Amino acid sequence: MTCTLLDVLFYFVCICFLLSPISHHYRLLHHSSMASRKSTQKSEDIRHGKAKLTKREAAQRARQEMMCSYPLPIIGDTIVVEVGPKKRPLNYHKEALVKHSGYLAAHFRFHRADGKVPSVSVSDHDPAVFIIWARYAYTGKLQYCLDEVSKADKEDGGEQTASTEETITTPADTPASNTPSPSSCPESRPATASRPSRQPAAEDKPDITTSTTTDDPEWQLLINLYLLGHFLLDLPFTNKVIDAMIDKWHADQRWPCGYAGLVFRETGEDTPLRRLIVDFHIYMGLGRQTEQETFDTDGDEVLFLKEVNRALAKLKWDRFEHEWYERPEPWEEDGCRYHLHVGEEGEEERRECEKARALG
Repeated sequence: MTCTLLDVLFYFVCICFLLSPISHHYRLLHHSSMASRKSTQKSEDIRHGKAKLTKREAAQRARQEMMCSYPLPIIGDTIVVEVGPKKRPLNYHKEALVKHSGYLAAHFRFHRADGKVPSVSVSDHDPAVFIIWARYAYTGKLQYCLDEVSKADKEDGGEQTASTEETITTPADTPASNTPSPSSCPESRPATASRPSRQPAAEDKPDITTSTTTDDPEWQLLINLYLLGHFLLDLPFTNKVIDAMIDKWHADQRWPCGYAGLVFRETGEDTPLRRLIVDFHIYMGLGRQTEQETFDTDGDEVLFLKEVNRALAKLKWDRFEHEWYERPEPWEEDGCRYHLHVGEEGEEERRECEKARALG
């Protein structure tokens, strides 16, 4: 049997017709496989991309926590604060500082930069102390490290005068830097068992001693922090510093000696820190410094002497069941007496103080 060309063409068409569904199905499988591989690759890319983003976010958070324990604002106008007699320039976000300082808020409200970065001078205070306040302005927390402050003082190239390697002082050529004189301070006074207190019994406590700049620089740092907050008109900050002073007293049983003149020269009448310094001298010394004329004169500061004698006379003439020196220390009865509360925020702070006092 012979096959003509027409037969060959017929058979070829039939074979192609029979094979076409198989070819089409193969092509569908091929495209589906390619799409699946692309989808898988895309998913892998997305997953790895998210992993990298998570690591980046974690690194950013870790850096923020290392810097200040709180995310810093990354937008907004910046200002330059020239601190100390050498006018060390420090850059901060304007909004972060202004919302905490009445002084800075008033300054920048009327300040014209004339195309330059707005600036302000705080020449009478230590840069290391200002940095601690600025950290509080960003975080809302009072955080400091004595080693950090000492290192900052050294980096300022001798701007601060230190009697020892660990001592922290303010610039020597500024009014707020008069180094306290420890020469007239009594060395120590044992705790009195008859005076009630919320602290452990006298036999369980170490001797109550005085503290000067040469043996406890933390007191000087706390006082300088208060004076800076007083200058910047940041009342909540000064309240926190007062609380830190009382906490330090509880922890160390050491009261500051040699700072009265500085405090009375740099603050106004009825300043809470004045009251605390006076109360420290009266209740910790039980009035013996006044009788022996050896208490903290610090340059024979007349205002301080008057306040001590006025408060001491009032206590001696007040009527109560026991001797005046048997009463609990006033900061134990009501630490809020050394606070200033103003405005809505102040009212909230006052309520917190009342709660703390109620809890004892």
